[in-house]
Order: sequence, then structure tokens, then C-alpha cells
Amino acid sequence: MGQTENQNHLPVDMRRSSGIGGGARENKVAASAHAAAVSARSGRPPDEVDEEEAAVEEETASTITECPRCEAKVDDESNFCGKCGRDLMKDAAKFLGIKFEPEDLDAYLFQGFLEKEVPLVGKGLVLRSSISGDHQKISDFLMKEWADKEVTQDFWENLKSTAAITLAIVSFDEKPIGDTVDERVKWMLSMGSALSDMVTQRVVLFNQAVTEWLSKKNTFLAS
Repeated sequence: MGQTENQNHLPVDMRRSSGIGGGARENKVAASAHAAAVSARSGRPPDEVDEEEAAVEEETASTITECPRCEAKVDDESNFCGKCGRDLMKDAAKFLGIKFEPEDLDAYLFQGFLEKEVPLVGKGLVLRSSISGDHQKISDFLMKEWADKEVTQDFWENLKSTAAITLAIVSFDEKPIGDTVDERVKWMLSMGSALSDMVTQRVVLFNQAVTEWLSKKNTFLAS
């Protein structure tokens, strides 16, 4: 079973049905207040507002004009960024099989991240969206474990990327992958290259999906 950043367990059915924080009374209240505020501002009933928001999401789901990583302009027909090589999958959430619920926005704003379970080789992979504190954890890990070792620049960059990927993994097959960054990296390096590539792809796409979802929310609320 997955764990949140503060080590509180979240049931799988909560993640699947009502979103992160859906079981918490304060988040339910916040979500209801958010819906009421949007409805009051627009002068339309909540159901009608929900339909308009869904239309905005559908309209923008397949449109990418710039790379989420390097912000280079890209052709909407492109599958990869010509500058940095980033995968430009048009609907990351659909590929991952996840859905963002209305209360997820309040949960994200309250705790600074989202957790979702995505399927992987018949198992559950619980992912957490990236947070700014990850950079410090990665830096501390590199300086503590690798600063005095002679490694190539490519190895150093790959190690840094691997550490970033593992920090996004809450659990795999309902088991945590490690308490420290070092334990997490060792877990990642112990698996086969094919599975490692699949995990990496899903972490990247999950963060892309969260960014796309937030952008759509911003577009709707600003309209």
C-alpha cells in the first residue's frame, strides 16, 4: 500500500475513485467550496460548469505547441522535441490510465503534490508528482555517496536522473522501494533494463500529465 509524503497510508480504492485527499473531510469541504465559488462567479449551476470544463479539457488534450522540458516550439504532429528529445505524448493521462478528480486540485494546492497509481506489468506503481525539495535530496545523496569517487560526467548525469526518478516512486506492488535515496537508486539499478525504462517513462509522463492538467485548469478558471 502506498504512502504519502508524511508516511500516512492511503487505501488504493481512495486513489482510484475519489482522488488524493478525497477521504479527508477538509479536502471534501474545500472541493465543494471550490465548485461553489466557480459556479457563483460564472452564474451557472455546477453541472453546467463541469460540462464546460470537460469541453476545455477535450479541446486542449491533443494540442502541444512547446516542449514541456526546454520550451522549444514544436509542431503539433511531432512525437518528440527536436531540441531535447522529450517524448511529446499528447495525452499522458490517458496513456497512464489515470483520471484527475475535482478534489485533486485542492489536494495539490494543499500538499504540493499528487499521488496516483498507474498499472505496470500487472502490478500497481504508485507515483508522486515532483516537488522542489527533491533537488536538495538528490544533491545531498550525490555529495554524500559519490563526491569522492571518480566517475564520468555521463555516469554522474545518469545517476542524478535515476535518483530523480526514484524519488517519484511511492511504492511498487504495494511495497516501498526504500527510505533513503541510496536505497531507492539501488532498487532501480537492480531491475532489468526493460522494466527500468518502463518505470522511467511512466514517471516522466505522470509529471507531464500533472502539468497538462494544471494548465487546463488554469485555462478554464481564467476564462
